[in-house]
Amino acid sequence: WLRNAYYGGTFALYYEHKNVTATLGGLFAQYSGKHFGKVVLAQDVAGIDYNSHYYDGKSLKNDFSVYAKLNYEIKQRFNFYVDLQYRYVAYSTNGMDDDLSAYEAKHQWHFINPKAGLIYKITPQQQLYASYALGNREPNRDDILAALTAHKEVKPETMHNVEAGYKARF
Repeated sequence: WLRNAYYGGTFALYYEHKNVTATLGGLFAQYSGKHFGKVVLAQDVAGIDYNSHYYDGKSLKNDFSVYAKLNYEIKQRFNFYVDLQYRYVAYSTNGMDDDLSAYEAKHQWHFINPKAGLIYKITPQQQLYASYALGNREPNRDDILAALTAHKEVKPETMHNVEAGYKARF
């Protein structure tokens, strides 16, 4: 069972002048969650309290990011773009797992996620593109609890993405 609350806000500032467009933006969000298990059905089991929880935990995640995007039209047919994001995540969780063991974890992550690419417009309907991006994100709750149980360090996910392609509109 889950009882969650998620809220936050975003902002963005845009700039456009001749062959340059830019955006500066960000996000602040907070997730507060309660994870619990209730016995909903048991047959011929004495002493079961159907109102009690057999596991119970709380999690809190604060997420803050700021990003900048720049698109520069080098010449009429060439566009260069770059995105850069900084993201901070603070996560804490504690409670009792379904095996009745207590757990508690607190983590903080700082991520830098860049992306850059080039677009060549063959015609207004056709273009070639290439880009590189690096993306990072925090582990999910299950990964954090599994690392605690195994007495291992929990690690964030990292993805390298290289793309190249051809795009056409008919």
